[in-house]
Amino acid sequence: MSIHYELSTMNYKLFSLIIVLGLILAACSPAAPTAPATSAAPVSVAATATTVPAPLPTGTAAPNYPSLDPFFPPSGSINNYTAPEGPRTFVHSNLFDFVDGQADTYFAYNFQQVAVGNYMDSAGRVLHVEIWQFADPADAYGVYTLSRSVVTAGIGVDGSTTPERRIAFWQDRYYVHVSCTEKLPQTDLEAFAKAVASNLPSGGDRPALLQRLPADGLVANDAVYFHLEITIQNEIYLGGTNKLSLGPKTNGLLAHYTLAGQNASLLLIEYPDTQAAAAGQQGLQSAQVDKLIASRASNNLLGAVVGTVDPAAAKGLLDQALK
Repeated sequence: MSIHYELSTMNYKLFSLIIVLGLILAACSPAAPTAPATSAAPVSVAATATTVPAPLPTGTAAPNYPSLDPFFPPSGSINNYTAPEGPRTFVHSNLFDFVDGQADTYFAYNFQQVAVGNYMDSAGRVLHVEIWQFADPADAYGVYTLSRSVVTAGIGVDGSTTPERRIAFWQDRYYVHVSCTEKLPQTDLEAFAKAVASNLPSGGDRPALLQRLPADGLVANDAVYFHLEITIQNEIYLGGTNKLSLGPKTNGLLAHYTLAGQNASLLLIEYPDTQAAAAGQQGLQSAQVDKLIASRASNNLLGAVVGTVDPAAAKGLLDQALK
């Protein structure tokens, strides 16, 4: 019998003895006291690894921010619509519980809080009001550009509507969405939207970068304002690994053009400094963007044209945007 086999046998016996002694000691130890049963908060079905917090109680403001409740119309104040309960507030830690799968879209615009209120008419139809608060007006504008409809609405700084279904607008640092699952009179949707707008701080400046978009051939009311790649990746894929070094301090526009019967998309990004823009240009070249026609960095700006226009038209578009 080898020495290796004898040592293995001894180790096995010693290990078995330790296990037996451990079991005996565990059996003799007093049981830990059992905590009294408590009721648990509801958990989202989508929550897996972590528990998703419930929305803040009605009338509770998000930490460090004033409550959004005063911006909502009082129950019964508009065409006899009543609110079964007050608005509910969601913050960064539990936004997934409200917009599961879409929270990252709002996080990309420096999201702070959202309050949600429901109103019911005499027939039991529900009208839904959302008031979103962001860090500044440019972020509120950016979220609005993701959801605007073709039909404009004269509410807020910019507003649009799908008649009898929804109205969206932005004002100051707030984005507002009024909607319904069953069709409701457009006048009711407008009454709620206007009431919210009258309660919000007035005004709000659109991003200055918009002034750089050449007017010729521009598809109106269609440009998307963004900070991060995730916002535009369904329209233009930039590699998926942030090769352009986009972040909260980069401001971007994706605008669409029709030039000589051909389609083009203009990507315009404002970086904090010249060096960052030059690095972004290098990253763009390595990203192998589909149908990239031309790109150039100028000072702290990076411009690129994607589409089917001829190279001369693409260069002309860049020249105007970057001048």
